[in-house]
Amino acid sequence: MANKPGGWSDTMDTTEEIQWICDQAKDQVEAFTGENYVVFTAIKYRSQVVAGENFLLKVDVGEDYHHLNVHRVYSCDGHRIVLRGVEQHRTKDYPLVPFTNLETRRSRQLTPLLTSTDLVTMDGAWSETKDATEETQKICDQVKGQVEKQTGKNYRVYKAVKYRMQIVAGENLIIKVHVGGADYIHLSVIQELPCNGGKTVLRGVEQHQTKDSPLTVFPY
Repeated sequence: MANKPGGWSDTMDTTEEIQWICDQAKDQVEAFTGENYVVFTAIKYRSQVVAGENFLLKVDVGEDYHHLNVHRVYSCDGHRIVLRGVEQHRTKDYPLVPFTNLETRRSRQLTPLLTSTDLVTMDGAWSETKDATEETQKICDQVKGQVEKQTGKNYRVYKAVKYRMQIVAGENLIIKVHVGGADYIHLSVIQELPCNGGKTVLRGVEQHQTKDSPLTVFPY
């Protein structure tokens, strides 16, 4: 399932694997819609690979605070840390709000350092703001060089203060399913990584679609 760097693939014709994923989600779909489907055939799909944890970090850099958006990329054989964005000139009490700015002009110098895998878009719920831990500081330290390259500064003070976290692991799919006659539904499904159990989890259903209605990303 080839993906565009940083987001969702184009809409593609279904495969045997997509039909299998569809079948795994069928009971959940029927529980959601209250329907019992005699026809349940995958027609089209889009996919997005996601695997890891996103962190929003508040970092004390001396007379200023920075916010970092950091992604810890997971695979079944390890993990690595990737910087996704920096917000400078924040205060101690400024709230940690999800952001990414790697596509902005001020951060384009960093983009060539990252691979397409690094630029994946994540989906999921963020935790509340928490006090930084030793682990948070280690994550901060691993991206310090990238932060200094993006901001053009060398930090003598660089201390994690607060953080928020978002856990994601697997592949998100949007699937067009023919359910009989002229009726189609769209499914939002996450397929977990095999090392995390490989379960298929339904995230949402859009009913009363047509054969030609576009596959748009949801839930929003």
